[in-house]
Amino acid sequence: KMKNSAVLKSLILTSQIIFSSCLLHHHSPPISQKHKNPFKFQTSAKINSSKTEISTKSDTKPNPFPKIGDIIEYPGKWSNELSLGEIRGLQFIDFDKKWIADILPLKDIGENQFSRTKSFGTIIENVEDLKPVRAIYVSSSNAFQVRFQSDDPSKIRYSGERYNLENFKLPPAKIIEGEKLDSKVYEDLKRRMLSDVLIFNIFGTVLMSLGFGFENGAIFSLGGLFAAAYIVLL
Repeated sequence: KMKNSAVLKSLILTSQIIFSSCLLHHHSPPISQKHKNPFKFQTSAKINSSKTEISTKSDTKPNPFPKIGDIIEYPGKWSNELSLGEIRGLQFIDFDKKWIADILPLKDIGENQFSRTKSFGTIIENVEDLKPVRAIYVSSSNAFQVRFQSDDPSKIRYSGERYNLENFKLPPAKIIEGEKLDSKVYEDLKRRMLSDVLIFNIFGTVLMSLGFGFENGAIFSLGGLFAAAYIVLL
């Protein structure tokens, strides 16, 4: 009889753990894949305008500061290779005293348009080796329309010979509305999960006490309280 009671207690605790895990899996919002590069880059929200000017500086103005979302040309594997990408992150490396950029390579889809291709992965380049390109984002094709010189269509128009890194600093990170909304949604999910666990615990305790005795009901209730505490600490 004592052996059967021990087995029953183990089954009760196991059921509580499984139920809590199912709730977490059911309610938790999807988590995006973490950045694969070993550096912590400052990043910004995705460009979502239907036709957003990436760089409005003229060719004769001073070299611009780098910024996230810029379309750039970076050194390719071959001397005559055209390699374009989008800056996704910027970071200053103290021991090298250099700025580096996390770049998403762009794929040529024809008609001077280049699209994001996440399957390529991202690469890291020194910002001093990058050249800012004049381009606009076109939502209808989900691509960047790169500008070429009118007198020589084979040459790209740049917004500067290189980036100006003198006294350059990243702007302070800002909390955008989407991040505030995500925080609110997360708190709402926690409250719903906690409510579900407590309701399940009450009914489960009553049924366990009526069917298997008060002692087993108390064990079930204790397991539910542990599950609720775990959700509160998330």
